[in-house]
Amino acid sequence: MVNVLSSKEVQELLQAEPETLLLDVREKWEYDLVHIPGCTLIPMSQFMNHLDTLNKDKKTVVYCHHGSRSFNVCAFLVSKGFKEVYNLDGGINDYAMLVDKTLATY
Repeated sequence: MVNVLSSKEVQELLQAEPETLLLDVREKWEYDLVHIPGCTLIPMSQFMNHLDTLNKDKKTVVYCHHGSRSFNVCAFLVSKGFKEVYNLDGGINDYAMLVDKTLATY
């Protein structure tokens, strides 16, 4: 089962637990347009090449543009034994509109 967090919940989590891994699974060109500060970029298209760099025991929030790609990555991580994985509901689009209005939207 994939856990889902709202933009506000992600903001609160990152403030309370800054060691949380914030994982952006969009493509590099999307990341270059806008990203949440402090995130780690691993595009979904290259994800399998980097899976072994992730810690199964680390709390991880995954996001993409609207939440679909990140949901799929979350489901995959859960199937591989990752313990605390959360999908950012609505992706960076909602985060930019609801939490950090200085972020660009596209």
